Amino acid sequence: MISKQKFTVIGIIVLFISSFLYAQISSQETGSIRGIVKDNEGAPLPGVAITVKGPSLMGQATDVTRENGTFRILLLPPGKYTVTAELPGFKTATLENVEVRLGMTISVNITMSPETLAEEITVVGEAPVVDVKSSKTQQIYKSDLIQNIPIGRSLQSVITLTPGTVSSTNVKGGTAANNTYRIDGLNANDPCQQQLDIPIDFNLFEEVEIVTGGMPAEVGGTSGAYVNVVTKSGGNEFSGMVQSYFINEDLTTIVLPQEELTALGLSKPNAPIYDYDFSGNFGGPIIKDRIWFYLNGRYGADKYNTGFIPFTSPYDGTYYDTFHRKSHNWGAFMKLTFQLSKSVKLALMGNARQTYRNTRASGWNMPFDCHYHDDPWANYAATGVLTWLIDSNTYLEVRGGYTKVDAMLTLVRPELTTVPYMYDYYTGYYFGTGYRPNEWTGRPKKQFSVGLTRFLDNLMGGDHELKVGFEMLFGGDSWAVWKENPIWWPWYNGSPYYYRSLYGTRTWGDGWLGLAVFGTTKEGNMAQGEFFKYGGYLQDSVTFNNRLTVNLGIRFDHVKGNIPEVYKNRTGGDIAYQLGEVFLKPVYGINPYDEIRQEGVDGIIKWFTWDPRIGITYDVFGNGKTALKLHWGKYSDNIYVSIFERVHPLRFHYYYFSWWDDNGNGRPDPLGLDSYAFIPSWGTPTGMLRENWLIGIGEGIKAPYDNQFVIGLDQEIVRDFKIGLSFLYKHKKNIIDDVPYDIETGEYWYNPHESPGNKYWIPFTTTVPAVGDDFPSTTVNMWFLSNDAPRNWIYQVQNVLEAFRKYWAFELSFEKRMSNGWQLGGSVNYSKTWGNIHGGYGDIHATSGAADDANWFVNNGGRTNEDRPIVIKLFGSFNLPLGILGSFYYQYSSGTPWARGVTVVPPSGWAAANNVDVYSTYWVNLELQGTRRYYDWQNLDLRLEKYFIIPNLGRLGVYVDIFNALGHHYIDVDQNPGGTWMPVDNNTSEGTYAISGTYKKITGISGLTRRFQLSVRFSF
Repeated sequence: MISKQKFTVIGIIVLFISSFLYAQISSQETGSIRGIVKDNEGAPLPGVAITVKGPSLMGQATDVTRENGTFRILLLPPGKYTVTAELPGFKTATLENVEVRLGMTISVNITMSPETLAEEITVVGEAPVVDVKSSKTQQIYKSDLIQNIPIGRSLQSVITLTPGTVSSTNVKGGTAANNTYRIDGLNANDPCQQQLDIPIDFNLFEEVEIVTGGMPAEVGGTSGAYVNVVTKSGGNEFSGMVQSYFINEDLTTIVLPQEELTALGLSKPNAPIYDYDFSGNFGGPIIKDRIWFYLNGRYGADKYNTGFIPFTSPYDGTYYDTFHRKSHNWGAFMKLTFQLSKSVKLALMGNARQTYRNTRASGWNMPFDCHYHDDPWANYAATGVLTWLIDSNTYLEVRGGYTKVDAMLTLVRPELTTVPYMYDYYTGYYFGTGYRPNEWTGRPKKQFSVGLTRFLDNLMGGDHELKVGFEMLFGGDSWAVWKENPIWWPWYNGSPYYYRSLYGTRTWGDGWLGLAVFGTTKEGNMAQGEFFKYGGYLQDSVTFNNRLTVNLGIRFDHVKGNIPEVYKNRTGGDIAYQLGEVFLKPVYGINPYDEIRQEGVDGIIKWFTWDPRIGITYDVFGNGKTALKLHWGKYSDNIYVSIFERVHPLRFHYYYFSWWDDNGNGRPDPLGLDSYAFIPSWGTPTGMLRENWLIGIGEGIKAPYDNQFVIGLDQEIVRDFKIGLSFLYKHKKNIIDDVPYDIETGEYWYNPHESPGNKYWIPFTTTVPAVGDDFPSTTVNMWFLSNDAPRNWIYQVQNVLEAFRKYWAFELSFEKRMSNGWQLGGSVNYSKTWGNIHGGYGDIHATSGAADDANWFVNNGGRTNEDRPIVIKLFGSFNLPLGILGSFYYQYSSGTPWARGVTVVPPSGWAAANNVDVYSTYWVNLELQGTRRYYDWQNLDLRLEKYFIIPNLGRLGVYVDIFNALGHHYIDVDQNPGGTWMPVDNNTSEGTYAISGTYKKITGISGLTRRFQLSVRFSF
């Protein structure tokens, strides 16, 4: 295992070695100014003293022009600057309002005239809107934009402004694990699931850069969006802001009359009873130009109606009424910036957030106490960045940080720990305790990086920006799951007997039960995993004749994952332990419901990746206003704990048993009162034996990766306004998931088209009946599992060769920066996302269901769930008369793709004749995914703000946000007849079809409310 001491020693050694290298981790929260100074006849002027000042900069930055008249100012925080050029015998030239943006190099040209009188020439700098150096596709959102448009107060809401985003985690064909988050230059992905783990307050954002294509080699593990956030740092003047927002029932209107809701069988919509937030920022100098500080605190609380539709539990007659979902949260942030010397700068940041929720229950079908609650979900972070400007051409950066997720998620009512989890497969309702027991998760992460930047001009005909970097990251996850009652008990249409009610027979049992493998205390069942990653890159950005820039880079990463010692106490109740002793231990050598102790393993997964990148950017007319960009790159996925924690023997899972209620009391009882039979085709505890889970990660497993190609053109139309046209193509390969693996032969057997799978999957053809005019009868070829299939098998995590995801998009984007009292942004994205594995949150843990059985191959390869052919976004703000600011945010997207499917039950006679397992029923797509779509979606949010200038104090703003201003609402109806098809034989349309109980049922209405949110903010 990796010790803290070892991690620290490695970090010190790498820092020492790297300080002698021309290496770099590019400054990820700054920009730079490059320029050339000439006389009025066009000759370059050497020896000109360049000075740059601005409120975002401690002190001033200086340089002296070289023989060719060029200069370079590095490590400038985003903001506006004044550039002054001085040379004896020439008039002093000053450029004002030169705007530096995150990750961009600003090019300026200065002309100096011979001095005739002591005078100074001052001009207003023109901020470039086109980046003619970088090959990346990026959007930069400044605080003056995101603070002044009606969006949610979170980083996720900012991400949705980006062209082509389906959600904040699904960006341009990427999966929910493909975004990389950076806060002040430090990685902000949680080590278990790659989600954001540093939730900072919205008011702290200085700038947010979102890169969706053409990422350079310094960016690793990103095939979705690279989200780079710079927080505020204070300044030489005290400044701050106090803000609150508030909404309640009186400020919420329901767009449908109550009588219509009642007629539709719906309860109150998911609307706020109250929702408020208070936050405050304050920053300034402790010592001017030497030490700055910035502080933030926030508190918020809310109470919402839910869309739950009341019902009575068939288990014990409990009436589940409507309920309110409540939460409250607090956060604190501190940042200190030290100018230790003229060339050395240190920034330290700490952030904490805790959120409490009374329940996670949601939807029309989940009662209040059928889920856990947050008590609390907490995030903590501490980071530091040291920057040393060695000379005008070289700088060193060292970064380190620690983050942790600490989440206590316990049952809403602790006394329900003895009650089974129940779900009615016909009505769709949860009851009892729901599917989540008590849980706790802890996700610590340490990181370290170091590097240098070196600029070399006039080398081999070009100006070079050389970059080499090295970084290390240690991440872990501990996931505890516990409850007294481990039973999952499925019902059907109000009956406790699933099989008897659905099939009208007791042949396979009155019903079936799932028995969870977990302990009875937090310490008594904890799945743990950890990984160590180190990587680096070499990159050269070389510009020829100030027109053509070639960006070359290569990145490597090495990752190793470990599983610590395993311990579980005995599972609660009598039934699970008893069935494990009788049915499982004699056959598989383990009772998963008994106490378990096993050794861990070091290096259960390892991979090494090389990712080359090449980009070309050409300044078409040489005026910095038109850039043609080409980029190709390979982007390997990051490893995260949930991928290899999949094989942990204590990972939350079930084993399944047929159940006969011999005593007729309608309740599962121990053996002797009731009868049971194990269902091995649904999973066996073979994989819990240490010798088997050690091979749960396939030999030679490789990192998934994307090949990406981008071509784009950016054009400045007029000052402060640009448009962009681009085409992006992605193809993801080496996709990882779990697949059936025969331990005895070492073979995979999920593919029915090749050996050995074609021996274990028996082909079957059936015609599923029509349902109305929209769903004609459909003949489908599928497979059922043979009784000769391997018995000694596990699900092994491996690259699924047949799995793929592809994406292409044509995109038009535009940006008008704030000037002349207005700003505007937007995009139109026309795309296609297709493949045979989806990319949502549930699909990123190597347990998506892909390649679990042969029927994955039936009608796969269509549009994925994230496919939205047309996505439109438009936003902006405008200064109106009387000191009023107006703004809006409009979104449109195509509907979610879907396809008709059905669960097919093997005919008993045919199954017996063909040696087929009768317990294995399969969901089969009857048509290609994407054959059908749900409704298109659009939304318009508005804001009106009135501001007042208070002399000698600051500015007071009062505004109202109108969310869903046009009242667009969408009826959510289960359009898939789904259900269960029970044919009488092979190659026939005869049989019994039980259509889904939720077919054509209205499950809710989205967009049912129009909300008016009031806010007050005072800034100084």
